[in-house]
This record gives sequence, C-alpha cells and structure tokens, in this order.
Amino acid sequence: MVEISETLSYKAEMTGADIKKLREALGLSQRKFAKILEVSNMTISRAEVEGPSRALVLIIERAQATGLLRLSDKKIKPE
Repeated sequence: MVEISETLSYKAEMTGADIKKLREALGLSQRKFAKILEVSNMTISRAEVEGPSRALVLIIERAQATGLLRLSDKKIKPE
C-alpha cells in the first residue's frame, strides 16, 4: 500500500487504485495527469486498471520531487 501525504511519500509499490486515488486527489483527469507526467493517456488508463509499471512509478516520484505534483492542503489517508 502506498502512503500519500502532502509530500507524496512513496513507501511501497503502487497499485492501480493508488494511481487513481492520487490523480483524483489532485483533481486531474486522466488526460491532464498524463500530460503532466509526459506519458500517454493510455498509460494512465492501463495503470489504473492493471497496475502501473515500475517506470511509471519512477516518473511519478520524479514529478513529486520536482514539484510537478502537489496536493497543497489536501491529504489522502491510506486505506
């Protein structure tokens, strides 16, 4: 399970549900999320259904580290 907070701290492998939860918490459509991450819409769609590749997880981690993905005052509690 992924723990996601304001700083988006990834401590485990992400699941498709985690990707969707993150995207929705950011208030982004699959298209906008894909554009920010510079991947295809299909990559995000597939990741939400089948689970993300390690490469996508690394892209998300990089986007978080560079400030492209921020939750502001929103917090997501792990289930």
